[in-house]
Amino acid sequence: MRVIAVVLAGGLLLASAGCSNVQMVGHAAGMAFQAVKGADADATLIRGDFSPSRLAVYDTLLPGDVTTDVPPICDSGVLAKVRREFTETLAGEDLRKAFPGGGRALKINVLCRFFKEKGMIGGEGRLDWLVTLADNSTGEAVGVVFVEGVSESPIQHGASDMAKANAKELLKFLRKAKQGGEA
Repeated sequence: MRVIAVVLAGGLLLASAGCSNVQMVGHAAGMAFQAVKGADADATLIRGDFSPSRLAVYDTLLPGDVTTDVPPICDSGVLAKVRREFTETLAGEDLRKAFPGGGRALKINVLCRFFKEKGMIGGEGRLDWLVTLADNSTGEAVGVVFVEGVSESPIQHGASDMAKANAKELLKFLRKAKQGGEA
């Protein structure tokens, strides 16, 4: 329903600005695609050993601290949304194959580095994390991953939307690395 409203509103704005029907349809289709696509994220290994043999000893992923070193950009409201979405995503069933629980645990600490909601006129929403994974029993750092979340969606550009996309991408990255895929 929201997608239809966004498309119609975009179409009306374009028509009132004097755009042709072809331009209007093209722009409305692009807006609808962005609305359906939602937020997207990419994870990049910064440092550490994420080989299958190194990750094989870990059966559990634990949510750690969610912090920031740029509080004016990532305020307490953003951190609360990130913490909630990250914890919920970690509790999801799709991780059970790679990380069934029990045994040694990897603690995942998230440092929010940048947050910006999509503007009314354009641009993109962004939520960037620097994630440190540490052995829960020893505290030894296993690795650091940068997660960049981006959304051009007119309806899915808030901290919760992007935090969910970032968390899913990070967990996909870890699952793939543990199973021997390209990380």
